[in-house]
Amino acid sequence: LVKIDVDEAGGPAAVAQLIRQVWHLPPGPIDNLTEAAERAGILVIWCDLVSGIDGVTMWVRDIPPCIFLNRNAPADRMRASLAHEIGHVVMHQIPTDEIEDEANAFAAELLAPQSEMTREFIGRLTLEKLARMKAYWRVSMQFLLYRAHALGCITKNQSQYLWKQISWHGWRTREPEETEFAHEKPNLFPHVVKLHSEDLKYEIEDFVRLLHTNPNDLRYFYDLVTSDHSVHHLRIIK
Repeated sequence: LVKIDVDEAGGPAAVAQLIRQVWHLPPGPIDNLTEAAERAGILVIWCDLVSGIDGVTMWVRDIPPCIFLNRNAPADRMRASLAHEIGHVVMHQIPTDEIEDEANAFAAELLAPQSEMTREFIGRLTLEKLARMKAYWRVSMQFLLYRAHALGCITKNQSQYLWKQISWHGWRTREPEETEFAHEKPNLFPHVVKLHSEDLKYEIEDFVRLLHTNPNDLRYFYDLVTSDHSVHHLRIIK
């Protein structure tokens, strides 16, 4: 996990290109962004967020950065939110007024690199083409449409026409079911919880004290159950 100064690197798109290199991501669509983030040392955690919030990044002392994603979001939106939050982790140690725009630009280049998108958008852009591209690039049709206009591959009038079509079909909130793809489930954080619960024999009461939360939340979010372990983990006595 590297930290890159967005100004020194030449902007958020340049940072995204560097991250692809550092993380050894091949050209084309990123097969599993969640797995790539976890390999880099980021904890990706599913949770229930309030409506309108798809992702949140938190820094907690002595543990890796944590990205919380709304478990109820479609897979395409979840990937875009994860890419956005990775941008914050990599670029933003000090908040500024531009961090949200920078994270959006980072996510766009990370998931749909300009060098490849300019070739993909050659020819007439239609909803059918956007749906085919969604299946390949694993980002939403709306993400791709925004990208096409931002890169100057379609005119303002073409963009507005396609946006009207998307709105007419009612796809602004959720795109057609036949275009959806499977979610990328986090593995690292569930593994950590399982390790402490099954191997180190932590009980729910131990998690309650460590995480400062209540037992019902732990059972709901992490499938923890009360068990009668005969072997107890080591404890630090101050």
